[in-house]
Amino acid sequence: MNILGKMKSNLILNAILTILIGILFIANPGESEILIATIAGVIILLSGVVDVIRFLGTRNRDMSSSGVLFIGIVKLILGIIILTHTGAMLTLLIYLFGLFVLFGGIHSLSGALRLKKFGISGWPAHVLLAVIIIAAAVFMLFFPFAVVETAITISGIILIVDGVTELLTGIRMKRL
Repeated sequence: MNILGKMKSNLILNAILTILIGILFIANPGESEILIATIAGVIILLSGVVDVIRFLGTRNRDMSSSGVLFIGIVKLILGIIILTHTGAMLTLLIYLFGLFVLFGGIHSLSGALRLKKFGISGWPAHVLLAVIIIAAAVFMLFFPFAVVETAITISGIILIVDGVTELLTGIRMKRL
């Protein structure tokens, strides 16, 4: 098979896999979030293992290599915690993200009110956007799993559209 033929086959295979992942996300958003968290935990754990091995392979151990060891150990611990307490870590992450958005919205509201104080035009739009951000953050804090499941469902739709687009490209390439 020539290079162009391999490209076509890979494109079609990747498109089909992308569509299947999109369908999985839409059909099971709750289970998908656990799967995503588990994969992230494994990647973080393996990254920590690589850092520790890299440190152990270093002959001249200095502050920089000690930093690599420290980060590696933190990654190992974080990876283990994510893998053993996936649900709790997801909940914590959702709440931390909600708080981050809330504080960002409050900061934006403060900035918008300063614009008003200094007589800068357009401040009502900034206030409106800040209030929307604060409202979204409050929603996230009270309905965290609905937000995550909605995001996963939307991601599934995007993956399906992307996969179909790639599949059509691959099919058209077959005609070459």
